[in-house]
Amino acid sequence: MLAIKLCSMFRSRGHIVYFYGIEDAEVSASKIVDVIAKNDYDEVSRVSNDFKDPRYMTGLPVLSEGKQKIIDNFAKNLQIKLHAYYTPGDVVLHIADCIPEDHYFKKMIHIEALAMGGNIYNSNVIFITEPYRQYQYKKYETLIKNSTVILPWFNPNDYKIGKKKDDTYLYLARCGKCKGLDTYLNISKEFPDRKFLIAGGVVEYNKKRNIIVDDENNKIHLNDYPNVKYMGIVDAKQRKILLSRVSLLIQPTKYFEPCGWNVIEAMLSGTPVIVPLKGGFCQTVIHGATGFFCNVYQDYITYLERRSYKTLIPEHIRDYAITN
Repeated sequence: MLAIKLCSMFRSRGHIVYFYGIEDAEVSASKIVDVIAKNDYDEVSRVSNDFKDPRYMTGLPVLSEGKQKIIDNFAKNLQIKLHAYYTPGDVVLHIADCIPEDHYFKKMIHIEALAMGGNIYNSNVIFITEPYRQYQYKKYETLIKNSTVILPWFNPNDYKIGKKKDDTYLYLARCGKCKGLDTYLNISKEFPDRKFLIAGGVVEYNKKRNIIVDDENNKIHLNDYPNVKYMGIVDAKQRKILLSRVSLLIQPTKYFEPCGWNVIEAMLSGTPVIVPLKGGFCQTVIHGATGFFCNVYQDYITYLERRSYKTLIPEHIRDYAITN
């Protein structure tokens, strides 16, 4: 999405823009350079980028294998393609993307006639948050530190402040341990009189209230959590209403989250958030103003016991999300 927005922005300012990516990509560019064949990309795209796909980012083996294939093909074809179009004085922007954690993958935008210098393969990298940029620097010693941070942008009109329901909490993400679903469910057991909602993609959900996260061996029986309701996958309109009404978004992600778009969406809805003290959250969330940071599991329990989120002002949360 960031690459698409940047292409459109530079094109509107009169620049010649080359987008290196998937063949027949729908991007506003002077030329779309095919680096990845559409057939190679389709299966992974359906699983990892389509929020309506029930397997959305669930960590299936086929997903990891598919991503690896894309990364390998991208690396192989990129230099050939780029050398065919690059001329001295051009700028190549790299859009850092978090495909799997053990790989570094970049989408490229080649902009004509803007001289910034540096290595055309490792310079001019755009990261989604500052913590994610620092994280990648530590992992990849060869990465040249000629980069910038552009936070994701959302249209404030797509979100609203609604009347909050008392003690109603939301988990909005793909359903899996890496996103902290197990932590969220454990928290729900601590507060049996409060409502906990889950919205996100799963492999399967059946009438017996069983959620299959990855496979048959990873099944969650929601009957064991009577105060938890699975909402399914919510589209933009449903998400707007849902985020405006819940008391709190709980996002106990376990890995280094590059950004966490759902947290920004919640804040645009005037809804407080509770997140771990790591990753992109450290830039997008203000402790005690738009939400709260948690170092350990007990922190989540403490903030809910005290109902600390009720001290935060929805209008202030939304204003911060819009202006930052």
